[in-house]
Amino acid sequence: MAVKATDGRTEINRAIKADLYNELRKALTQPKTKSSTKSWMQEYIDGMLKVAKQNPNSPIGQLIARQLMSDGIIEKLDAETDKYLARDIDFLEYRLLKTLYDEQQRVFMNEYDKHIIAICSRRVGKSELAARLLIKDAIRPNHHALYVSLKFENAIKQCFNTTLDIINTLGIPIISSSKNEGTISFSNGSDITFKGNANKAEADKLLGYKYSEIVIDECQTQVGLKYLLETVLSPCMTDYEDSQMVLLGTPPRIPKTYVEDIWYNFKGWKKYSWDMTKNPFLKNVEKYIEEKCEEKGITKDAPFIQREYFGLWYFDKESQVFKDYKTYKEIPDTFYPTDVAIGLDYGGTDYNAIIPLVYNRQTKAAYVLAERKFNKASASEIVNTCREVYNIALEFALKRNPNFEKNKCCFYADSSNLPLIYELSNTYNIPIYNCYKHDKMFAIQQLSDWCRTGRIQIPEKQALEDEFERTVYKRDEQDNILPEIDDDLFHPDAVDALLYASRQYAYDCGEDSGNESKNKKEAEQQESRNATLPEWMRGDSNDY
Repeated sequence: MAVKATDGRTEINRAIKADLYNELRKALTQPKTKSSTKSWMQEYIDGMLKVAKQNPNSPIGQLIARQLMSDGIIEKLDAETDKYLARDIDFLEYRLLKTLYDEQQRVFMNEYDKHIIAICSRRVGKSELAARLLIKDAIRPNHHALYVSLKFENAIKQCFNTTLDIINTLGIPIISSSKNEGTISFSNGSDITFKGNANKAEADKLLGYKYSEIVIDECQTQVGLKYLLETVLSPCMTDYEDSQMVLLGTPPRIPKTYVEDIWYNFKGWKKYSWDMTKNPFLKNVEKYIEEKCEEKGITKDAPFIQREYFGLWYFDKESQVFKDYKTYKEIPDTFYPTDVAIGLDYGGTDYNAIIPLVYNRQTKAAYVLAERKFNKASASEIVNTCREVYNIALEFALKRNPNFEKNKCCFYADSSNLPLIYELSNTYNIPIYNCYKHDKMFAIQQLSDWCRTGRIQIPEKQALEDEFERTVYKRDEQDNILPEIDDDLFHPDAVDALLYASRQYAYDCGEDSGNESKNKKEAEQQESRNATLPEWMRGDSNDY
């Protein structure tokens, strides 16, 4: 029975209530006995539920039924569950965050920018950061994260084990994990997928999926990065308001890459950059860099060290195939051509290139004329462009040399498209031959030397100059230069067409790298043989 206080007893009543409530709380929440694992309240509720289950029509059963069926009970329970989940996600994020250092944390904590690019030096922990970004996304229910490396094997080697180790350390429940399939599935409906991007076909396998987090590692060397981002992956992110794309890598070895375009020209991308000296988990960084310099016989100012260990934008001029090449604005009036060799390279999935080389056998001076590079062309378009270039080259030769013989203006083509060779030869009477293709690397080195000394000159600011700047040799794991063009980094098309023309130039000028190209009759005979063979056996015995 409540007693209304009319004097100073109000404060006394409040004190009594406080003590009473405190004792009730203890009685209800503390274990009933010293040996009991449940509180009095828990045992009381368990008893009520047991009675209600045995006799739903009992007063207790009816009471519980009314509470369960009351308006909004499910929403209230969901709201409370969401609060606990949010608290758990925040705690997991904190545990992920605290294992990163300052520069990594800035990227990890950025939840506002949908597009992020981090171009750093080596040894900054990009894979460790990538793993935590993937997990951060996956601890949210029904999210789908994607990690893309150069090849599937690289994705597994670089990030899969790291990601799984962190998940196990944090005790995050997963349903399954598979290295062979490159997947980790979580009990909350989320997953992480690991993929490679070795070619366009692999990129196309990602079409139609939904991703909330996309991390692309080694972005500076990704094949067809523009196609991967703009055509394949960007549409995959539209189903999530909180979706995010993160590009991780080092400064590219060659100029004019899509990564360079993003870094310098794209708006809407948050950009981060730091070097290995900021990584507190590395010891004796300065000594490590000094040892690398001593090993390679270079100083800290060398472009290789500046790019790879300080994360600065220095291109790999050391491995550039065509160095100090010579360009021209106009071909000198004194130049007198005796021959025209037109190189033709079929792009297939890449670019087509047509490169006419006009030269003089006696002086050995040569100039590239009216070069063409184009893609997504039909056979008829390729034929029409070949005829156009042929007419330009023949007209130039006749203008400069009235005694020029028309049969000295010929095509030298990649033998991978014999029907097109046949059409140019038989339908349009254009002299065309299968080019000589043996000992490619020696021929490339010789061509590079001729371009450096000016025996062969190219028009400035056109396709060949662009390709000369971007064509480099491969490097091994110790960063030593290998005698092989790095087609994965950049595949030249106009260079190949020039190489085909230069083989005939070398033969006509008496150089070691040249030899007689196959004649039309041989090309026709080869086409006839191909018609009777299965597709995998078709072609000729050329080396490349």
